[in-house]
Amino acid sequence: MRIKRTIERLYENNFESESTLPAWEGEEIKEFSLDGKLRTLMDKDGRKHEYEYGADGGLFEEHIFGPNGIEESCACLYDGFGRLTMELHWRGWHKNVTECDSIEHYWDENAWEERLRFRSTDSETEGRGVVSYDDNYRKVLSRLYTDDSCFYKRIRRDSQGHKTAEFCRDIYYGDGECFRDTYVVRYRPDGLPTEEVHRIECILNGTPSSVNLSKSFEYDFNREGDWTRKTERMEDGRIMREVRRTIEYWEVDAES
Repeated sequence: MRIKRTIERLYENNFESESTLPAWEGEEIKEFSLDGKLRTLMDKDGRKHEYEYGADGGLFEEHIFGPNGIEESCACLYDGFGRLTMELHWRGWHKNVTECDSIEHYWDENAWEERLRFRSTDSETEGRGVVSYDDNYRKVLSRLYTDDSCFYKRIRRDSQGHKTAEFCRDIYYGDGECFRDTYVVRYRPDGLPTEEVHRIECILNGTPSSVNLSKSFEYDFNREGDWTRKTERMEDGRIMREVRRTIEYWEVDAES
C-alpha cells in the first residue's frame, strides 16, 4: 500500500513591487495515513496540527501545537449511526481553557436535514443553523444565523460530476447598513477548484458600492496523478498565488 508525505511551498504576490512573480510566503508539510487521511500538518507559521480519527473514520480530535504546547483543540462526538452530534473547540489546553465554542448537531429521522446550535464564549455569540442533504447524503445547503449575521453555502452538481459551491456571508449593522461577501467556486470532477468569482457589496452611510474579483486555477500533475503545482491567476492574467508541491511516496505493507 502506498502512503505519501507532501511539502507545499507557498508563494504570494502582494503586487507592491514591479515583479509579476509571487514571493516566498512559507511552506506546509502534510503527512497522510495508509487510508489517505491527514494525520499531521506543519503550517507556514510553524504550528503542528495533529489529527486523530475514530474506528468509523470520522475525525475524533485535532490538536494545534505552538511553541509553548497545545494552543487549540477540537473534539467531535458521533451517534450510533456515525453522525456528528457535537463539536467542541478550545483555545488553550483543557486545564487552561480561555475560550470554547460548541456546535450541537440534531438530525431528522431520514438524515436528510441537520439542525445546528452553536455558542462562542469569547464573543458570547449564540446562533442556529440548518444543513440539508440530497438522496445520496451529500451536503447541498447550509445556513447559519446569529442576531446580526447570516452565512450560507449552496452546492450544485451537474450530470458530468462538476460541482459549483456558493458561499455568502451577510453582516447587518443597523440603520440599513450591511455588508455581503459572496464566493462562487467551480470544481473539476476530481474535486479541484477551477474558477472562483468573488463579489463584495455593502451599504455604508446610505451609499451602495460593490467590487467584483475573479481568479482561475491551473495545475501541473505528476505521473501518479497528483498535482505538483497550483497557480491562481487574476482575471487580468497576473499570478496571485502559487503552490509548489513535492510529494514523497512509500510502499508499505498494510499489515505491518
